[in-house]
Amino acid sequence: MRAINIPVNPTLQQILDEEHAVCDQWAISLFECPNAARKVRRKYKKLTQNYIAELRVTPDDGNCTPTDHKQHFNLHEFADICLSKNVQTIFSV
Repeated sequence: MRAINIPVNPTLQQILDEEHAVCDQWAISLFECPNAARKVRRKYKKLTQNYIAELRVTPDDGNCTPTDHKQHFNLHEFADICLSKNVQTIFSV
């Protein structure tokens, strides 16, 4: 976990930026499609995972960040959510 650095008189945007950075460290990293996940995975050669799961994520599962230019978003799942029940398909990397 990294330390957050909020100025003495922060703007609202500075607070949101810091909170977003901290919260993302506790989220589940997801992608809009399997190909986007494969592209990012190729950059991390040390990863040993060989599969990508396609999940159906609903508002009842938690809160999602907006999707970025890499088709990536984070899911902050609610307590007592079992995401394994949401698996639709499993792809080989």
